[in-house]
Order: sequence, then C-alpha cells, then structure tokens
Amino acid sequence: MTRLLDVRGLETTFSSDFGEKTVLNEVSFQIDKGEILGIVGESGSGKSVTALSIMGLLAANGRVSRGEVYFKGENLLALDEKALDRVRGHRLTMVFQDALSSLDPVFTIGNQILESIRAHLRLPRQEARQRALRLLDQVGLGDPERIMAAYPHTLSGGMRQRAMIAIALACDPDLLIADEPTTALDVTIQAQIMALLGRLRRDTGMGLILITHDIGLIAEMADRVLVMYAGQIVEQSDVFTLFDQPAHPYTRALMLAVPTLRDSRERRLRPIAGVVPENYESMTGCRFRDRCRYAVAACAEPQPLVPFALNVGERLPDPGHLVRCHRAAAGELPTTCSVLLESAPESAS
Repeated sequence: MTRLLDVRGLETTFSSDFGEKTVLNEVSFQIDKGEILGIVGESGSGKSVTALSIMGLLAANGRVSRGEVYFKGENLLALDEKALDRVRGHRLTMVFQDALSSLDPVFTIGNQILESIRAHLRLPRQEARQRALRLLDQVGLGDPERIMAAYPHTLSGGMRQRAMIAIALACDPDLLIADEPTTALDVTIQAQIMALLGRLRRDTGMGLILITHDIGLIAEMADRVLVMYAGQIVEQSDVFTLFDQPAHPYTRALMLAVPTLRDSRERRLRPIAGVVPENYESMTGCRFRDRCRYAVAACAEPQPLVPFALNVGERLPDPGHLVRCHRAAAGELPTTCSVLLESAPESAS
C-alpha cells in the first residue's frame, strides 16, 4: 500500500557567510491517510524545518541536500516549482505558527481563501464564494460574511488561526501540516482549535502532522509520535507505547518536566539542564549526551535509530518503537518514568 507521505533520509542544509550547516540529519518517517502524527521537541530541534523541507518552503539559503519525500507515491523533491505548486496548497497544505504574520495584511480574509479555491479548483466566482463561506462556518467562525470582508489585523488571535485553517482546508487536502497551531492562544481557544482539527480529521479522512513543543497535547491528539532533538529523530513510537514505555532519556526528561493532574504534592518537576546545542552537525555521537544524566563514554560513538525492547532478552525488539540510544536499546536504563524519578543520579556518569 502506498503511504500518504513517506520521508526517507531527509537532510537539510543552510548556507551563510560562515559556511554550510546541516540542521536536519537522517529524518525518516511515514504517515497514512486519516492518521495524526505528532512531532515534539524543544525549540531548535528541527520540527519546523522538517515541515518546511517537505513543503518546499525553505528560505533562499536553505536546501534539501539529501533524501526523498514521497507524497502519494510522487517524489516532491523531483518536481519543479510549477509542478509543486499544483500539489502544495491543494493536496498538501500547512498551517503556520503565527497567523498574523502568515496572512497577507493588505488583503481581506475572503480574498485569501478565494485565491486558493480559484487557483486549484477553477470554480466560478459565485460557487467559490459559497465554498469559502461554508469553510468559515465549518471552522467555527460565526457571521462568515463579515469575516470574509475583514482584514487579518481586525480579528482576534483565535479567529485568525481559524481563518488560516479554513484557507488550508479550502481544497480538501489529503494532508495538513499544523506547525504550533495554538501558539500564543489562551487555553480555551487552544482546546477549541485542537477539537476542530480532530473533528475535521474524522470528517474528511485527511492525514495530520501536528508539530508542537507541548507533549501533553501530543498525548491527547496523536496516533504516533516522533521525538526530535538537535535535528534528529531520537525516538519514534505509537502514542500509547511512548507514554507507557518511554525509551530515550530525552523523551523521559520531557515527560518529567510536565505537570499532570495526578501529581502528588511531593512530586517536583525536573527541568532539563542546559540547552539544545548549536553546532550539533559536527557531533559524531549522541547529541543529547552533554545534558543526559546517564551519559557514558560510549555515548560519544554513533547512535543509530534501532528497534527498542522493554525487557532485553525476554522479548523481541518492537519494529514500530525506535530509539537512538545504545544504553536504552541494551536495556541499561530504568524502564519507567516512575523508576526514573526515584533512581536517576543527579549527574552524568
């Protein structure tokens, strides 16, 4: 069966006055129709660059230097700009982080929705307008006639984000990439936006890639999860396995930094010491090792992404649960977050 999206060995490089810098390395994953794939990690992990590389929207100094991106069996990286435009904005669309800066300030919301509909669907003007009105109503914007005539700066943050989603859905895409779709929104609007995306996924059968730094949102929405750190995928699993049996120390550290409703009064959140490294492309081993409390000398060696078995020797590795950590793959780490809380040393070995 052909995957909806199949990313193979993606590598992205940016050039500057100081030379070239590889910011994505060995990124591979798949997504099927109707599936929600969550991509989580700190700022600077490569989440947004992954999305922009897939969409062909990198800045002028960025390029995909290696890899393949197959969308419905067609390699997007082999298409010229004109052919890519027939796919992008039609079958493959994206909701960006900041709706205010992504929407054109000199055109009304209606003009921006109609531009996409008429460019890709070739509908008559009146039919296109009726479709735009239905879309605005579908995303929960009351009085769609007024919204059609409004400029982006006259709308609230939540209304702009809904308008962005309406534009992205204008041509019934097969895959929607949502990059931090709830950034800077209050929690009530965040819940409404995510409920909207979940409902649209169920109603239309589209695939959804949800990019966020909020691991709680991933737990609620995603079917499968990629955990990214310093331009690499460090763990990949279905969402239930990831939260029940997190393997990579970075994944566990993310979870230990997040409060939950079931926390006891005694539980103390553990921030992740340090920051994401800047020049990680020159690192040959685990890119998290300088921040990892379990790092040993062998962590300076290359770390492939390999299947993970919770109990090494007692069961076969799970081909759907991959981890980029030799200590985790060898069964040398505590097996649950609760154990990690009780037994993790305060400094690396």
